Amino acid sequence: MLSPGATSLLLRNESSLKLIDIARRSSARVKLSACCCVVHPTDSSQFIAVLAKSRRLYLLNWASLKLLSPAGGIKLVGDKLPQGLSTRPGTWCWSRSGASHVAQCVGSLEDKTPYFAAFDASKLKPETTEIDLQVWFVPPHLNLRVRAVVGIRKSALYFLDTMGWVCSVELGNLRGLAYYTRHFFIPPTWQMGNQKTVITMVSDTAVALSRGERLVVMDGFLEFEERVVVGEGKGLAEQAWEDRRRPGAG
Repeated sequence: MLSPGATSLLLRNESSLKLIDIARRSSARVKLSACCCVVHPTDSSQFIAVLAKSRRLYLLNWASLKLLSPAGGIKLVGDKLPQGLSTRPGTWCWSRSGASHVAQCVGSLEDKTPYFAAFDASKLKPETTEIDLQVWFVPPHLNLRVRAVVGIRKSALYFLDTMGWVCSVELGNLRGLAYYTRHFFIPPTWQMGNQKTVITMVSDTAVALSRGERLVVMDGFLEFEERVVVGEGKGLAEQAWEDRRRPGAG
């Protein structure tokens, strides 16, 4: 992982973290096992190490790799996961544009219990001892699975589902989530079959998708919104269509 400004490179193995200062050609190491590291979205001088199995976080300094948190780390309190947080690489995401949430998205076809989890990193300080973790378990009737994470914008996580819709969930109220939002549809022919889909948010209004050897930029489509009610599993447009088809409907 590169530091903000690309001045340092962070390497991770099963037992430790190693920070390489590219300009000075020096390095530092700290013992921290089985962790996933993410950029601190609101403090560019720090990064966050997430220990999924023990539900703990650590704040570290980019310049020196110094541990800033208490010795026992910062506890993730709040919603529980039956099997614990996933340790699979690539499930954590964050924003470099000032959005404050760090999120984990576990929702591929092979995941038995798909969920979205998030905490507000703006509340993390060196003296913090615990932080609230909110989790939304995807109801089975929604049949919602994630093909790729697009990015975080403001307080929402954007993702591409397996049906081809670019969707979003609000991270600030996952615990009481009433709906998720569909924005626009990407035709299956634009995707790469069983290969990994490369898609990312490049601005507040634009999404870039790799289509073979071409780069497709879709601008403005995130403004379109259709809410899918979590309790019913139907979008407002779908519900309106069914209402019109009922006997006696005008």
